[in-house]
Amino acid sequence: DLEVRGSIFRKAGKGGGDDAINIKYGKALISDSYFFKNGGDAIDLDFAKQGSQIRNSYFLENGKDAIDVSESRVSIQNILVSKSGDKGVNLGERTHAEIDGLRIEDSSIALTSKDSSKVKLSHGVFINNSMGVMAYRKKKLYEGGIIHISKSLFEGNKFDLGAQLCPDKEKVSHKDCTSKIYIENSKYKIHNHVINTNIRAPSKRSTSKKKTILASWEGNLPHYGNRQVRLSDTEINSGSPYESFKFFAIKIWEENIVKKFNKIKNKIFQEK
Repeated sequence: DLEVRGSIFRKAGKGGGDDAINIKYGKALISDSYFFKNGGDAIDLDFAKQGSQIRNSYFLENGKDAIDVSESRVSIQNILVSKSGDKGVNLGERTHAEIDGLRIEDSSIALTSKDSSKVKLSHGVFINNSMGVMAYRKKKLYEGGIIHISKSLFEGNKFDLGAQLCPDKEKVSHKDCTSKIYIENSKYKIHNHVINTNIRAPSKRSTSKKKTILASWEGNLPHYGNRQVRLSDTEINSGSPYESFKFFAIKIWEENIVKKFNKIKNKIFQEK
């Protein structure tokens, strides 16, 4: 088991290695800590025991995911993520997660639930990301992902929500890749679009930049090492209608999450 409080993880894995924190088969408690420009994932939990928690922490400019969790049961509370190289919070492989208080901004994909994972989110803020929330299946061993969202705000994202569309032949199989997003009392946009989204880019050795561009034009990216899924926001399951944002925004701002983490961000920059 591991307990981390009041710590700064900075530039871990830049010269080799991987995650700033990696925990397997143990119980994790990580709180009031700061993760800045780490080369891989900031936090990686695999098979973490029930009762594991990540809370009151700030993630800035990490190379891959801020938080990457698989086959675990975890509680996430009061987290701020900015400029992640890959995903903000990545939950997969039968992970069960409850999230209360999550702000992700300026990242590629903010929050994912994949591979039979079930996620419950309240008080989320997603700003200026390529994709806000995404549910899909990556590995055929599993089914799709599920996310329940309430009292959350989406602003300035290229796409707010995306759930994987499955071919009809897969829908009748035991391992159905159909994924679901349920949302209520939140502010978001529906674009009624179907898009192909990369969930894995090729390694540098697998293809050149020129070949990647040509493959993109020709629609053959999967042949060059890319892994894509088809996403849609046309079948998002809306619950109660959008209400005034004020009633749940107050909770986030009264706790001064952003103000608190801006102070530590300034401290980190001064020490660079």
